Amino acid sequence: DIPRLYADEIKRRLEQAESALYLKAEPRTGGDITATEKTINAKNTESFIKPFSDQLWHIYQYIAESIGRMMFTHSVYEETIEVIAYPPKSFDLIKPEDYIEAIAKAVESKVPSIIIQELMYQYMMASANESETDVDIFEIISDADRLFAEPTTEIILGLSRGTVQPWEYVLHQSAQHIVYTLIREDAGFLEKTRSEQIALIQAKAKTLVPAPEFVLPAPEL
Repeated sequence: DIPRLYADEIKRRLEQAESALYLKAEPRTGGDITATEKTINAKNTESFIKPFSDQLWHIYQYIAESIGRMMFTHSVYEETIEVIAYPPKSFDLIKPEDYIEAIAKAVESKVPSIIIQELMYQYMMASANESETDVDIFEIISDADRLFAEPTTEIILGLSRGTVQPWEYVLHQSAQHIVYTLIREDAGFLEKTRSEQIALIQAKAKTLVPAPEFVLPAPEL
């Protein structure tokens, strides 16, 4: 039975491939998926993707080399041109909602703000849907707001001690609104230099500072 023989051989080869790529997994017995399981799943998926990615980049390099040889003589190409393809060594397979969970845990654990800021940047990159404008706005805000990744309780404490200015609090709370307002007022805002953008954002925040009788919100304990 030739078809059955082919089917059995394909199944056997697939099982060997799954074992080599660490894709064979035992069925779950119940309960929520753990962080360790998520990491293992991501690594397994990456192990599966990488060989295909390497092959695609190898094909890309071969095509580029072939075009070079067709455009120039073989001797000129060999002496003056070198095509090097750098295939990715890792893949970002984490979903945006996973970053939200990681950010929440990082804030709860009171890790350094620089780590939270990096997680927020990765979340933005994962959720921006390849929109350069969204990424640009996120980077502008992170540069203009020095309190970008600081917990609210620390910011309120800084306000009471005078180490955080009211306009900085306003900027932190309304950064996105301020940026989009500036974009509506000046269509060329995103083409300005970063220092000009920051100056405009901070100036706009200062115009939005509440009256002196403004009561600071109570920190969340």
